[in-house]
Amino acid sequence: MAKKKQIELTIEEKLQNALVPKEEQPYKIPSNWCWIRLENIAEWGSGGTPSRKRKEYYNGNIPWIKTGELNNGYIFNSEEKITELGLKNSSAKLYPINTVIIAMYGATIGKVGILSIEATTNQACACAIVYKNILFKYVFHYLIYQKEAFINKSKGGAQPNLSQEIIKKHEIPLPPIKEQQRIVNRIESLFAKLDRAKELIENTLAQFEQNKMAILHKAFIGELTAKWRKENNIDLSSWENGILMDFCKINPKKINTKEFDDDMIVSLMPIA
Repeated sequence: MAKKKQIELTIEEKLQNALVPKEEQPYKIPSNWCWIRLENIAEWGSGGTPSRKRKEYYNGNIPWIKTGELNNGYIFNSEEKITELGLKNSSAKLYPINTVIIAMYGATIGKVGILSIEATTNQACACAIVYKNILFKYVFHYLIYQKEAFINKSKGGAQPNLSQEIIKKHEIPLPPIKEQQRIVNRIESLFAKLDRAKELIENTLAQFEQNKMAILHKAFIGELTAKWRKENNIDLSSWENGILMDFCKINPKKINTKEFDDDMIVSLMPIA
């Protein structure tokens, strides 16, 4: 029996299949944009973990990324590295620079990263090699924006999980590529301003704490009341030195240590 000839879809039919039906579109977008699924903007895959029982699989020179290393930014290195042997004997795959990664499991679910190096990942990472007619940075920023939506779609109890299928079926609004670039440029320009504002605020807060300590220092060496003492002919001889127990009763409540592990390291200041 002859094989049935495979029907080749036209570009228009492929595009129609890629589009998200109007009733499933999350919100209104500009008329020259379109809603498609994430599965249509990239080649998706995941990674794997070489056997921990085989020492020869680890401490090589191939970066191996775990979800805890995703920082919503570029990834320049990895905490662990595997060997060629580990790569060949596991489901780990080597992904190219600019691959976009999203965490699928546990506490890091929805965290995103971009590879600035060729690297492998563990199985908790979904990896997108974005197609050339779409900007990988546009996809990257959109995935960060959709973190809560992914968490809401995750399944499980204490450790909610995403699957690649859930991610791939998720919707993304797609503008023309020139507008994608303008959006990315604008996002990064505004983020740079926010980072600068954050830095200024943190520096101000640090200076604020230093100023508070300087005021307290002056208070307890007599500088804050120097003018008052001079006006009232009082000198520092009216001050007296002592220890806390001379001036107050110190009797703190006993701390409940039942929840502490026996080997926990703690700081202790004796009451005496």
